[in-house]
Amino acid sequence: MTPLPGVAQVDVDFAKKLATCKVESDKFDVDNAIATLKNEDYPATLVQ
Repeated sequence: MTPLPGVAQVDVDFAKKLATCKVESDKFDVDNAIATLKNEDYPATLVQ
């Protein structure tokens, strides 16, 4: 996977199958990120 614009940090918990992203909201496109992850066979949903 290539880095996405606006992503500042990613923490992955493999046991929980959960990734937490810290983003720069003015540079980050949620829909693009979810589409990119799904395209790489990683299911993604937004949790705030």
